[in-house]
Amino acid sequence: MNGVVIVSPFGDGGSMSSSSSSSSPPPVVTAVVRFDVSAGAVIDRVHPESASVPASVLDCLPAYALPDGVHRENLDFVYFSIPPRPGPADADNDGGDAMWRPAAAGVACFRQKPSEASARGFVQESLCLMVVSPSPDQVHRIYTLLHGQLTRPARLYFERHVDVLKSLRDAAVTCLADPDVASSSPSVMQGAHFQTTLKRLLASMPDLVLTVVKALDAGARVVVYSEAPLHHLTSTVVAVSSVIESETAVMPYVPLVELNGVLRSVKHAIVGTNNRLAVQSGNGVPAAEVVWDVDKGRVRVEEGAWSEMLDLSSADRRFAALLAAEDDAFAVFQRLRRYRSTVRTLIDARTRRRSDSQTDGERDDVVSLDRALGDFNAKWAGKMYSYLPRVHIERTDDGEDEDGDVSARMHPCYDELDHLWSSVTEQTQAIGAQAQRGISMASSALSNLMGSLANTLSFEDDKQVDPFTDDDDESHRRAHQ
Repeated sequence: MNGVVIVSPFGDGGSMSSSSSSSSPPPVVTAVVRFDVSAGAVIDRVHPESASVPASVLDCLPAYALPDGVHRENLDFVYFSIPPRPGPADADNDGGDAMWRPAAAGVACFRQKPSEASARGFVQESLCLMVVSPSPDQVHRIYTLLHGQLTRPARLYFERHVDVLKSLRDAAVTCLADPDVASSSPSVMQGAHFQTTLKRLLASMPDLVLTVVKALDAGARVVVYSEAPLHHLTSTVVAVSSVIESETAVMPYVPLVELNGVLRSVKHAIVGTNNRLAVQSGNGVPAAEVVWDVDKGRVRVEEGAWSEMLDLSSADRRFAALLAAEDDAFAVFQRLRRYRSTVRTLIDARTRRRSDSQTDGERDDVVSLDRALGDFNAKWAGKMYSYLPRVHIERTDDGEDEDGDVSARMHPCYDELDHLWSSVTEQTQAIGAQAQRGISMASSALSNLMGSLANTLSFEDDKQVDPFTDDDDESHRRAHQ
């Protein structure tokens, strides 16, 4: 089977032929991290030991595998992406020139274990499964697949004390190298869990989700905070990041000791944290433009330009309600893609018409375009347009030229409103027709009733005694005599 190429979700060096797959195993690593009373979180074992894992990844792994506040939960798991260590060449990088690539991405499952050495009476231990230097566009798939591979071995390891490092790693390598897995669509590989999380967020706080998505589309740094179990926090970050198209660094969880360096090294990111100190002012951590407190259901936006850019219009709020009504994450992604595409169409058309020698009709068209941009928040639209020029955003495909297609310039919420209005009109007409038929039937029934009643009364009159018959006939004859 020479020449058969398997597309692997491991970026550079990940593609392999069937003949060389055994000699070039994917960079999948398993590890056990435990909490030592005197030394803190330390790596206990790694498999394979000869794996070429960067020292920077191993140095950071304990803080990601045993997160802040890990003692609050008896059993939990966390998605994580370990950021690359910035080099001298990255000092002036704005974080948007190339797709951000994590040094490693993986899943860790941790539990409490009894310990006499700890004042609490227990310590934490974590089983990790991660991929080194994954391709950026495959990270969502990796989270889903690694979590599925880790579930059963974690139970065997913690409950039956079975050494699962080698078998877990081998199973993950086989799964990730499966050509069916590599060719699956992202919407399928993101799994039902992230789709359910996104649906739950949109149902409970649609305006906040849209605000966060628009912030990421404009190149902001967003910190997502929650003290809920870590799988809720990290699933929230992954779910929201699955519907954005910007070249944004996605880190589902960042420990407090790493947060300062992360926010200083990237300008466009969404990161998760469960440490309240990270979102309090005056803590020495660089302020993010947006802080989303999931527990309290509120978003704090940096005062000034960002607060003005992320002020949702009434059309945006209607659009957020439409997103909440969607059944799956892919439909939400498609609506947001149409949203971005419409903004680009409007700005392109506005740029072409911006001239001092315009006719009155063209000036009216510019006013119309400006009004349409206002539905999106024109300040945000300009920022998004300048931040996403390198990202391929599909334009609306409605069959007409952009300049002549009115629907390509309308806020996406209006299409649905027109549909709803047409539906209401049709229903009103149907109800009116039914009412008209009902009135006609009632009138006919009333006429029939009146006719029947008249016939009945006439029949009763015929049955009455004639005043000129019977006994009165004799009186009548006597009167004539």
